[in-house]
Amino acid sequence: MSQQIISPKAWLNGKSFDVSKPIFRADSPAFLRGDALWEVLRIESGKMIGWELHFQRILQGLVDAGLINADRQTFVRKQILEQTEKARLATKKYACGKLYYAVLPNNKKLDILAIVEQYQPLKANAYLAGFRAIISDLPHPMLGKYGKSTSYQWSRIAQRHAEKAGANMAILLHNNEIIEATTAAVIWKCEDQWFTVRKNNGALPSTTVTLLEQLGIQFTYLKATVADLKNANSVVLVSALRLAVGLSSLDKHAYTMPDKEASLLRLMLLKSAK
Repeated sequence: MSQQIISPKAWLNGKSFDVSKPIFRADSPAFLRGDALWEVLRIESGKMIGWELHFQRILQGLVDAGLINADRQTFVRKQILEQTEKARLATKKYACGKLYYAVLPNNKKLDILAIVEQYQPLKANAYLAGFRAIISDLPHPMLGKYGKSTSYQWSRIAQRHAEKAGANMAILLHNNEIIEATTAAVIWKCEDQWFTVRKNNGALPSTTVTLLEQLGIQFTYLKATVADLKNANSVVLVSALRLAVGLSSLDKHAYTMPDKEASLLRLMLLKSAK
């Protein structure tokens, strides 16, 4: 039986609006220059996965980008919390949904936007098959601390290159060091030990890696190279929406049973929804 299609719901500064109608001026900095910070996360029957970590990350990104100071933090925090609760209640009718929320400069004030809509997870056979990844020719620009909006721009370029090469995802390097994948963090397992890239390496800090740590996964942080990934038993890409997808190949290197470890991580993340 097919899932009923439910229209997206949206709020701007606490007021609901029709997503099919324009709400921003053509000269909005967010539209013209992408001058905004945003986050996206997965919701299961009204329960959010990793909400607090996403919330803290956007607040820190706003400070780092110079968009808010201590005086504005209280107002922005209150607005995001209020709109997120409305969004969470709206998604109870979705088996699976996603919440997108953004803070957008508008002259001397900030607009707070929240949108919820249905989300269609990968099919079971896609998880079982795993993702094919390539090493991107594009160097990572090391600007992740300025928020997801910033990191997403170069990730999309690398992602398009990967898709043209017949891959699902690209992994970005800086001076031969693994930084992150397009729209995902990289973790890998050797024997019984989990590894991930070193902290403060220029990537957007991964909320999903932090959540897995809170759920009991112990990571060793490394200044990693491609050789570390090719020597691993399993490589998994973790992110807020897909949660955990194993790699079936990296360039010409193949991995067996890509979903063996990833499926266990997905289950942990799904059970953490609250």
